Amino acid sequence: MTTAKLRNSTGNSLRISGGKSVTRYKAVGIEGYGRSEQEALESFADVFSATWDWIATARDSELGGEARELKRELRALVAAVEAA
Repeated sequence: MTTAKLRNSTGNSLRISGGKSVTRYKAVGIEGYGRSEQEALESFADVFSATWDWIATARDSELGGEARELKRELRALVAAVEAA
């Protein structure tokens, strides 16, 4: 399991509507959904982790323009990554 420590969490939001929870970080376009706040946060963590592993760790030459921009946004957002 990988743990990412964010520099700033002010872009993160949680919304509960109609029995469903959504958590998102708008700056990087990542969302997580669930029937509870906990499920939404776990979903968000899974998507964030997969995105980090796929985009943030890739070489720039392997990425298109939008993916390189996302990589810059992710790396600016994350202060540290710790592998368990």
